[in-house]
Amino acid sequence: EFKRKDDVISVKTYYPTNTYHISKGGRYNRDMDRALILLRNPIHAISSNFNHLYEKSNKLEQHSGTVPLKEWISWRDNNFLTELNRWNNHIEYWMDNFQYPDKLIITYEALIDNKRGASESKRIVQFLNLNGEKENIPTAPLSTVPCLWYRVYNYYKTDDPYTSTHSYHNELTSFQLETIATSLNNLKMKYKADSILGFILDEYWEDVISRMQ
Repeated sequence: EFKRKDDVISVKTYYPTNTYHISKGGRYNRDMDRALILLRNPIHAISSNFNHLYEKSNKLEQHSGTVPLKEWISWRDNNFLTELNRWNNHIEYWMDNFQYPDKLIITYEALIDNKRGASESKRIVQFLNLNGEKENIPTAPLSTVPCLWYRVYNYYKTDDPYTSTHSYHNELTSFQLETIATSLNNLKMKYKADSILGFILDEYWEDVISRMQ
């Protein structure tokens, strides 16, 4: 996001976790008036981020395998609350600074799901098309999106255990699971008028609760 030019359609950012000058009205993003918000279950988002950091710090190939369990536990216990707060802050920033119809919430889980991936991709195309008159954004015909999603999904889908089955460590303590459940409930209460976000948070909450039983 810190290298963007004027001729781009979208800007990928992890703001406010990574605090590049991405804020609405900032120097690089004076014209940022819409947001496509990608969410992921915090259990998987936190553990996946650790895998990324571990591979990067050890100069390993991305998605090259499972990190040693003891490394995950050590990092998890030292960083859990910070990581969960960042996950919460990410949602709150983008939810609070953009309003419908200028924002679209999608999930990682839906995008990679065999039954929901194509329809989730259609939602992205329809969202881009809403801005067509203003920016003249070229998009694929809606009828071709399921085929495009299938081709892209299967191109990146490999037999590697990390990318195909997500076999990275995501074990959490009872306290950590309870903390996530509470956090999800708090977010749902704050945004109780938003049924789309509420449905997603419910899915994540149910997954957390199932792990506590």
